[in-house]
Amino acid sequence: MSRSLLLSLVVTAFCGCSRNAAWDPTTVKGSFARIEGAVEDISAQLAPAKKKGAMRDLGSDSDRIGFSLSLFKKAAAGTPVEADAEDFEKKFIELEKLVGARAPMPKLQEALKQVQDSLATIKSKL
Repeated sequence: MSRSLLLSLVVTAFCGCSRNAAWDPTTVKGSFARIEGAVEDISAQLAPAKKKGAMRDLGSDSDRIGFSLSLFKKAAAGTPVEADAEDFEKKFIELEKLVGARAPMPKLQEALKQVQDSLATIKSKL
C-alpha cells in the first residue's frame, strides 16, 4: 500500500502540479491569450451586419478585454512588449469610443484593423 501511495505522489508531483503558463492569466502569454480571444469575439461582433441598423455594442467583451488588459500590462511591465501593450490599450480605447458614438462601419473596421495589427505585433514578440 505504501509503495502505490508513494508512486502516485511522485507521478502527481511531476505531472499534475505544474502550472500551465500558456493559460495562466498572471503571465504575459496567458493574459495575452485571453486578450487575443476577446479581440476575435469583438471582430465577429463588428462584422458587417446583414440587417440594416443592427446593434453594434461591445458590451461584456469590452469589460473582459479591459480586465485582461490590466493583467497583461501588469505581467508585461519591464518586458520587451510593455510599450506595445500601451499602444494596444490606446487603440482599443479608440475603438470603444467609435463604437459608443455609433461611427460608420468603415471607421469601425479601420479601428478594428489597427487593434488587430497591434495584437499581431505583440504576438510576434512573444
